[in-house]
Amino acid sequence: HTTSWNFLYNILYGGVFFVGGGIALQYAVRFGLKTNLGKMLLFLGLGMLSFWGGNIIWVYYTFVLKDAVPFPSLADASYTLLYPLMAIGTVYLLRIYQTLVTKSVIRDSVIIVIVSFAVIFGFFARPDLSSDLPLIQKIINVYYPFGDVVITSIALIALRIGGGKIHFSLYIFSFGLA
Repeated sequence: HTTSWNFLYNILYGGVFFVGGGIALQYAVRFGLKTNLGKMLLFLGLGMLSFWGGNIIWVYYTFVLKDAVPFPSLADASYTLLYPLMAIGTVYLLRIYQTLVTKSVIRDSVIIVIVSFAVIFGFFARPDLSSDLPLIQKIINVYYPFGDVVITSIALIALRIGGGKIHFSLYIFSFGLA
């Protein structure tokens, strides 16, 4: 994880987010920023670009400044924007399918959020909240897994709402979020 190849991989990996964000913004303008589809694409595109920006800043810290673990850093300021922007974009997506939202979908959504929270915090991400860590680092250590819970839950909710009545691309999008 400390070789030049790893740093270059992060640039290429971030490039995927750059291309996706740019395409999303292009289509947001094409569909109109006053429509739910346009707003969805705008926020998803901005979210992807924020992740790309975080990757570029992280590569700069590690490759140029030789900081092996730039945490917390300006890269985190950019990375943290991903979650709220993706969540807002997905909410606009769900508005497109608003007629499919029922009380059972809302109930199931709450269950999905609770189960996702338990799985991610219980098995995958036990944030380091040591007393010797600065407050900002503790906040970020909780924020990232919490953002994963929110994004995973929204993806699962989108799949649940669709129930076979949504465009195939939403399935690809939801699996990508998850």
